[in-house]
Amino acid sequence: MAVLQGIKMQRIVSADWLQPGEVIFHEPRRNYYELLHRTLIKSDVKGGSWSKGWCYQEVKSVEVLKNCIRHEPPAGEVYSRPNELFDEDWRLVTPV
Repeated sequence: MAVLQGIKMQRIVSADWLQPGEVIFHEPRRNYYELLHRTLIKSDVKGGSWSKGWCYQEVKSVEVLKNCIRHEPPAGEVYSRPNELFDEDWRLVTPV
């Protein structure tokens, strides 16, 4: 999927500031995703703690309408990722 005209891609500095419904972009895969909701993810180490994170789904169609991002509703698998793994490969998609 090509990067769209009329949008700005901001590096995600802190996943704590993201909001449900926002669209994010993963540069290496060139895929767009919608953030669904916050979640807790259990450490895979026995007796480990919980990490804050996000559940998200890929969206296939993304377009800019005036000052908002419109996309096809997400479908398919739901992914989860701890906040600390939203690294330099991830961008927040906002209208220009």
